[in-house]
Formats: sequence, C-alpha cells, structure tokens
Amino acid sequence: MSDNKREINIVTLNAETGSKFPADIAMLTDVIPSGANWAYYADRVKKLAQLRAFGELSERMHEVNIENIGEKLNEFSSTATMIAQSIGGNVKSARDFLLPMLESIEEAVRRKTEYSGYDTGLSSLNDVVDGLQKEYIIIGARASIGKTALGINIARALVRKGVKVGIFSLEMSGKALMLRMLSDICNLQAGMMKNGMFRTGGMEKINTQGLEMADWPLYLVDDTRGEFDKIIAKTRYMVRVLGVQVIIIDHASLMKFRDRRLQRYEQFSEMSNELQNLQRELNIPIVVMAQLGRDAEGKRPTIADLRESGAFEQDADQIWILHRERAQSADETSIPTELIVAKNRNGACGKVDLYFQPQFIRFVDKARER
Repeated sequence: MSDNKREINIVTLNAETGSKFPADIAMLTDVIPSGANWAYYADRVKKLAQLRAFGELSERMHEVNIENIGEKLNEFSSTATMIAQSIGGNVKSARDFLLPMLESIEEAVRRKTEYSGYDTGLSSLNDVVDGLQKEYIIIGARASIGKTALGINIARALVRKGVKVGIFSLEMSGKALMLRMLSDICNLQAGMMKNGMFRTGGMEKINTQGLEMADWPLYLVDDTRGEFDKIIAKTRYMVRVLGVQVIIIDHASLMKFRDRRLQRYEQFSEMSNELQNLQRELNIPIVVMAQLGRDAEGKRPTIADLRESGAFEQDADQIWILHRERAQSADETSIPTELIVAKNRNGACGKVDLYFQPQFIRFVDKARER
C-alpha cells in the first residue's frame, strides 16, 4: 500500500485484507505510542520550533550596532510577527463556528424532541440539562453510591434508541456490566439471575431480552489496566470507524497516565485536559465517572470533594454529583437519591430527585417510582 502511495489507516487496512483481521488491525494502534496522542506531540514540536526561532532571534540581537539598528529592527519585527502568527494559527472566523451551530439547530428541528441533547432515560435529569449534551461531563459520587449504575442507566437508554455507545469499564468486567443491564430490563435481581434462582417464566424473559441486547449498538472495553493512551486511541477508533456517538469512562481514578514521574494531581490535570480536547475534536458527549474524596463522607458533597477537583472543575462542561444518606436498611427497594448538577457551563444548574433501586441496580425518576 505504501509503494502504491495509498493512505494507510484502520479503514483502508480492513478493506485491503477483506475485513478478515479487524481485531488485529485495531490493536496495531496500541503499539504506536505517537498515534494515540498525535495532537500532543504536534503541539510539542510546534512549541520547540517556536523556542528555536526565539533562540535564533536572541542570538542575532548581538549583531545590532549603531549603523544597522534600523535594518535589524525591521528584521526582528518581521521575525517576531512570524512567530506570533504560528502561535495564532488556530484562530478561526465567526463563520467557522456559526455553520456547525446552525447545523445543530437544524438537527434539533429534525429530531423534534423536547430537549436538544440525547435522552438520558431520566426525564427529570433531561429537564435540567436539556438532555445529554455533546460536552465533557463528570459524574462524581462516593464509593457504592451508584455512579457506575447511573452510567449504565444512561447507556441502556441510549442504545435502546439506536444511539451507539462505547463504554470503558476499568473496574468491572464486561460480563458483569451486561448482567446489570439484563437485570434492569428484565426486572429480575442480578444476584438471583447469576445463581439461577428465579421464578418460572424467568428464563424465557431472559432469553427474549438477551436477544434484544445482542443487537444493541453497544461497544465495551473492560481492560483493567486503564492505560490512558489506549483509551484515547480506542475512543478515536470507536468514533471514526464504528460510528460511536457517546463515550462513557468508568472511572477516572483507574486511568494511568503515560508519565508516572508527575505527581498524581499533575497526571489528572494532563488527562482531563486531553479528554476536554478530545471531546472538542470528536464533538460527542464524553462522560467520565469520578470518585469523591473521603472528606465527602457525612455531608452534602460539592465540586471541591472531587478527587483532584481542580482539573475537573476547570475543564468539565458539566459536573453531576450523586448524593444520598449512607444509612439505609437492607430491605429498602427504593432509596431517595439526589443528583446535583453542580456545574453546567452552557445551561442551568439544579437538583434532580431520583430513586435508587438496589435490587435492580438502577435509578428511576421520582415520579416513576410512585
């Protein structure tokens, strides 16, 4: 392909091989470290070029004397302008932003829904955030409060309407995640399903719903190593090759950054910034689950309780925080839970009243619970 001057990428390689080795070809991106972060390295090269230009300019300043000061001043001014232009290369006109915005309005008109984003499956949440927006969204919660359950909730609602979803499950196996989804749509407790302890007719329901799930446009990566570069690379693959429209990452604390020499806070800052840039590049919702720190125990949590909150608070377009009282009886089937929309860069903040149903590991609207 190279000899024939043909472009080499995942799509063309699959076409050349008759789609016989899609998994092997997809994994080729994992062994090329620069491929996952081309934007980062391109920016690095650009900055080094600017630094070299400044260095050369500095050296030439020693050539200035009383005879050539006018000539050199003009020369230095020209060089400085060229450097400034290279820095401002990503400056865009109003037209560049206006046309995509008009396209999004036309898409909303065609969709004819009550909100501009995707349906989260929770009408009370849709009312506050106007549906799941094409933004960088953080969902924070203490351990065992239900951030994974909420992510699964949203994913299930999306795929049942034909929206393609990609999930990075860094803590839970894909099999366990699918069991949770099956429990939800079958209204059967996950533990009983796992042990085969259900009433007559349960197996028929499981088979019927399982066949439906098999056709869902859902893609899972349950690699517990959580290598950040691979998450970025596979996200681009899922979006550009598979047509995925929403990405969910569970969860941030398990992501491992390429440069382990940095302090953990610095690693989070770099990863959060790259995720923000990736969201802008791909123009899809990227939803990341995040753990609240131990200081959040026993109080109503805020953004400040997010681990490494500075990075998330600055970069995220939206931050949702789940909260409920820790104390609960073992036989409770519907537990009041607040979803606090603590940050919404382009919309309203507020509080959403939900109920958590632990037997099905799902959230429902307060109105539906009644």
